[in-house]
Amino acid sequence: MRKYFFLLPLFLIIICAIGIIYLSYFGIKTQKFNELIYSKLTQLNPKLNADIEDVFIKFNISEKSLDIQTKDVELQINNEKLVLDRIIAKLSIANLLQDKNSIKDLKILTKENKIENLKKFISEYDFNFARELIFNQIKGGYINAQIIINFVKNDNNFNYDISGNVIDAKIDVLNKLQLQKIHFDFEIKKDLYNISNLKFTCDEIDFNSKILSIKKNDDNFDIDGDISNKKQKIDIHKFTEIFNYDLNLIKKSKISFSSKNNFSFKLSNKKKLKDFKFDSFSNFDEINFKETLNLPINIKNGDMNLKYIKDNLNININTKYYFNNDKNNKSNLGDAQILVTKNNFQNLKINSAFSNKNNKINISEIKNFIKLKDSFLPNQDITFDSKNSLSFELNKKNQIKNYKLNSNLKINELEIFYKDERLNKLIPDYKNKVFLKETLFDFNISDNSRKIKSKGEYSIEKKESGNFNILLNQEQNNLNFESDIELNNVSIKIDPLQYEKNKNIPSKLFIKGSLNKNYKIDQIKYIENENYIFLDNFELTDKFKIKKINTLNLNYENDNKKVNQLILKKNDEGYSLTSKKFDAQSFISNIIKGESNNNFLNRFEKLNAKLLLNFERLNIDKNSQLNNLKGEINIRENKVKSAEILAKLNKTKDFTLNINTTSNKEKITNLFIDEPAPFIKNYKFIKGFEEGNLSYGSIEKNNNTKSNLKIYDFKVKEVPVLAKLLTLASLQGIADLLTGEGIRFDEFEMDYNSNNSTTKINEMYAIGPAISILMEGYIEKDKLTSLKGTLVPATTINKTISKIPLLGDILVGKKVGEGVFGVSFKIKGPSKDLKTSVNPLKTLTPRFITRTLEKLKKN
Repeated sequence: MRKYFFLLPLFLIIICAIGIIYLSYFGIKTQKFNELIYSKLTQLNPKLNADIEDVFIKFNISEKSLDIQTKDVELQINNEKLVLDRIIAKLSIANLLQDKNSIKDLKILTKENKIENLKKFISEYDFNFARELIFNQIKGGYINAQIIINFVKNDNNFNYDISGNVIDAKIDVLNKLQLQKIHFDFEIKKDLYNISNLKFTCDEIDFNSKILSIKKNDDNFDIDGDISNKKQKIDIHKFTEIFNYDLNLIKKSKISFSSKNNFSFKLSNKKKLKDFKFDSFSNFDEINFKETLNLPINIKNGDMNLKYIKDNLNININTKYYFNNDKNNKSNLGDAQILVTKNNFQNLKINSAFSNKNNKINISEIKNFIKLKDSFLPNQDITFDSKNSLSFELNKKNQIKNYKLNSNLKINELEIFYKDERLNKLIPDYKNKVFLKETLFDFNISDNSRKIKSKGEYSIEKKESGNFNILLNQEQNNLNFESDIELNNVSIKIDPLQYEKNKNIPSKLFIKGSLNKNYKIDQIKYIENENYIFLDNFELTDKFKIKKINTLNLNYENDNKKVNQLILKKNDEGYSLTSKKFDAQSFISNIIKGESNNNFLNRFEKLNAKLLLNFERLNIDKNSQLNNLKGEINIRENKVKSAEILAKLNKTKDFTLNINTTSNKEKITNLFIDEPAPFIKNYKFIKGFEEGNLSYGSIEKNNNTKSNLKIYDFKVKEVPVLAKLLTLASLQGIADLLTGEGIRFDEFEMDYNSNNSTTKINEMYAIGPAISILMEGYIEKDKLTSLKGTLVPATTINKTISKIPLLGDILVGKKVGEGVFGVSFKIKGPSKDLKTSVNPLKTLTPRFITRTLEKLKKN
């Protein structure tokens, strides 16, 4: 009996345990609680209606409650239905024992429903968040959900917790981007919505997100989350359009990059986006800039950090870069850091720093980049190192503003092409090309200024080199320049000064000045041993006409091994020209030959000045000089209006030049030289000119000049043309005398008219003890010479004059042959190919006799 007493409680315990286990796992089917579930559903929303069949009661040991479960429930609001898997209502055992059928929790498990059906159902239920934020954006897809509703004690209010997952959905993001293949888990509480394990595809790019949180705050939704993607090709412009930003400096093409991003923003009930924050770190393969920017580089293999806060955009890029011409990217990549900022309505600002070593680029890209249109840099590939910083702004019209470039470059080799005839004459070996080697450039370029410093080695024949240092500084339309150049290995020739320097002679050139329509030279210094040329405050027009000179100081040895010292200095009235010694042989020779390169005064733009001359010694040939030359020249509009110059030739002979302009604009010139041999011997057709004195007078008006030249008591040893005439006329004795000891003339006189191209000799007459000549004709410069005249031995003339009363005998002659007095001649042809013809004269022309009588009477 005692045994059964102990077994009965054990049996009851086992029965209870089996019952509890059964109730926990299988439950009991009943319809007693159907109405209770209906009442709780209507408490959620009076419109809710449910089709509930079987109800099972299960025992929940952990929560000490009974779970009232249904299966395959169809939930309905108006005409919209939602298929549920189960509804689980939690009934407190304590309440049940107290005969209180109160359900504290209600759990609703849905089956897989189309999101479209859920959208319609919830629209009827009137969840604003879902309708406004998510569901109206969702196109297609399926959803599973678990809804847990906690009823507040003694209150009709309730809290809910919704969780589940979405499969294969599509969403339009603010009607700007389409997200496809969307999968995510979600959890929704009263004012908080979390989305996790999000995966989706946008523009064929796979993205994922660990968490997306949405919190309701008054009339706004606070949204924050993260999003990332593995490296894939992305059109970045499609994404920036969401934020109303166009990264218009980047070429519209797909960029291969990976990213990790965090974002937050507020979304109002009216779908207005505000307080947007975006923090992104990405890695990209390559970014190409728009062609319109003329940037010579593209970037690759970079990291980018993007921050966007309250209309402020900051992009920080650390990357490599390469030059556009390096299409295969085979050269060494440079390092670059780029900062892009955009604040509110301001322009987009770009600041960058980049450097490289041993890179190659074509010069055409640099010219486009710095807007250089000059052709002195031919297209060529250059290898260089550089350190650079670049900043600029882009406005809404994609126009560049506030442009600044600072660049330090080292270029291995660079070819410069510059064609200038003046430079070709100055440097005989110059062939329009300069080659730079190991050259450093410093560029500081902005919208309104350009500053370029350069130093290195150069050569003009790719053989020998010298050092140079150049500074160019342009502000607005004004260009300042400064250069210091070694000319040791350069041959130099300055023809007007008869100066020449050979190679391998140390020399330097320093130039400082500016250009603004006109060339203003502050200073020019050329130094070669003891030779130097100094020039201060020198100004040229854009056509290289001299506008102003303050000081010119020359001290050099010329080709004749003569030291020249000359100072031209500006004063109140004009200029003073002073010299202790100056070799003018070449100047005088060129003037006489007509090779003076036009009038020197025409090199001025418009010269109006008084020129004071003071020369201690002016060499006019190897053995002769003008001493103590003093004078004054008045110049108006580049023309000599008046002049008075006095000097001593070889310290004893007189030299006088006087020029005056009358009121009717006639310029009268008078020149007197005692013993003019040093001047006349420059004429090639006269050799051995000795003694005599010269008097020259002319009247010039409207570029036409009427001149008279007289030379008295002189002797010449050789006149090639005259010797030929005498030989052709069979006057061999006089011809021999001309080439031997010489022929003396008592007087030479020539009247002639001239203009710019033609000289017309009205009459040239020369008389002497041995011979007399009368000649006329014309000379067209560089074209044709045409002269004719009469040549007669002087002894025949004397005899003729003494017999004037017997004129018939003179003209006919008493004996055969006595009537032949001389010859007539003609000289014609180009200056280098003159043809001479001679005809005997039986009688002299009346004009010859008249001129001879006039000369004899004077004597």
